[in-house]
Order: sequence, then C-alpha cells, then structure tokens
Amino acid sequence: MKYILALLCVFFAVSAQAQKTKPTKNQATSASAATEAQTLRIKKGDVFKYALNVDSKQSVSAMGMEQTTSTGSDMKILLTANDVTPTSSTLEMKYQSAKVSMKGMAMAGMPDTTFSINNLESLTDVMTVLPNGTITNHKIKSSESTSMQDQLVKQIAGNSSLMRTLLVEFPDKPLTAGMEWKKNTHDTTLKGEKGSVITNTTMKMLYAGTIDTMGYKCGKIEFKSEKMNTTGSLNQMGMEMSVEGDGIINGTCYYEISTGMPVCVKTFTQMDQRMSMSGQQEMVIPVSVDMTSILTRTK
Repeated sequence: MKYILALLCVFFAVSAQAQKTKPTKNQATSASAATEAQTLRIKKGDVFKYALNVDSKQSVSAMGMEQTTSTGSDMKILLTANDVTPTSSTLEMKYQSAKVSMKGMAMAGMPDTTFSINNLESLTDVMTVLPNGTITNHKIKSSESTSMQDQLVKQIAGNSSLMRTLLVEFPDKPLTAGMEWKKNTHDTTLKGEKGSVITNTTMKMLYAGTIDTMGYKCGKIEFKSEKMNTTGSLNQMGMEMSVEGDGIINGTCYYEISTGMPVCVKTFTQMDQRMSMSGQQEMVIPVSVDMTSILTRTK
C-alpha cells in the first residue's frame, strides 16, 4: 500500500503539469498588422480571477496487474499585480479554494472520494515576470501542514508548468495572423520530499488572429509540442524513484489584447512514463497519463 500511496501523489502532480470555454462568437479573424509587439499591459493593483479545472486518467502496470485511476481538481485562483515597472512585474497568486476527486484507488485501500479545501490563504506563489510574459522566478509560500490533502494541492501549486498556463510568453515581434514561432521550456513539473522531475518541451506556436469571446477582445494562439520529455529522480514517502518518459501537448489560448492576460486556455496532454523504484521493492512501472486542463477568467 505504501508504494501505491506514494505513486498517487506523483500521478496527481504529473497530471497537473501542462495547461476555455468555447468562443461565443465566430471564428478567429485576421486583423490589420500590429505595429508593436504584444506585451503585458497591467498596472499595480490589477486583480484577475481564474478557475482552473484539471481532469486526468492514469493507467499503471505493476506486479502483473493494471490499474486505471482518475483524478480531478477545481481550483479558484486570484492573481494580483503587486508591483509593475518597465522591466518586470511582481505577481502574487493566491489559491482561494480547491476541490479534489479521486476514483479507482481500491488497490491502495482508498474508496472513491471527493474533498474540498477552503483554508488556502497561506498558500501563495510570488512570480517575477518580464513584459513579454516570461516567468523568471517564482516562490511558493505555504504552511507546514503535512496532511495528504494539503500535500496534493502543494504539488500542483509548485508546478512551474501551471504558472505558464496563467501567462502567455509573447514573441518580440508584432503578431500577424498566420505567424509562427517556437518556444523552449525547462520546467520542474514535480518535486518530491527529495529530488525533482524536469520536463523539457519545444512548442510550436501559431497566432490565429483576433476574436471576440466571453466579453473580451482576444488574440488566439494555437500550440502543439514538437518535443516533450521528462526525466528525474525523487524520494516520495521514503521510496526512491527515477522517472523518464515522453509525450505530446496541444491546445488553444485566448488572451485579452488590452492587458495580455489569459481569458481562456485549454490544454490536452498525453504522457507515457516509466517509473523505476529501488529499495525493498525494485520494479519498473509503466505509467500512461491523459490530462485535460481548462483555465477560465471569471468575473
């Protein structure tokens, strides 16, 4: 049971890594060429509210058995611009509440369950961001709670890929419909009690034009991975694990042109991983993860 519980923490955090509702009007249309590059156009004190939904399905083969589990989370997020200068901005993200569901975990001795966490005021993420949306630093501040529920939420919050769903990294040239560019990322997608797992991704980006949706004038960016691989090692609940694998990611982002801030981001991720465990129980565990995440601006 111990190794299964350890894996559950890993699976849930991995599922949260990579990140709409349907547009309310028409398809994206071409607009006249922009005369300057898109940037974040925010001011000190600006507040943005988001809802983040993550649903994932994990298939695990271990000890001659295959187990399929599903997890889901709904989080309410508040993002505040604490400081804004011409060269960088400081954004503080607070997790207001979280609802988590887990199914298919009978092998771990756990019934299907859903629980809510509302006392997340102490869990914040302070980010330093460049004008083009690149996150140069982020630091998690949280309580010292060691409960499994709080640890799961912290795993999600500590995922730097999650931070990237909240901000678009714009190119340094004016955007025109049909414009393509590539983005390389190097993310810590999972931290254990010791060690970490790193995901390296090369993403192809396409600017599809402008669209009016959800009450905002938005730019539409479509993205898909050309390469995504994961590697690392960690200690979870006293168990040593090494992780490697690859996958694909694709999705669509609608961002508010006037501020550069996301309005809606939908992402699909599929990953095939191999977890090698050492210690009292040595084994290689194939893991397949399918995950859909939806980030939506709320009023």
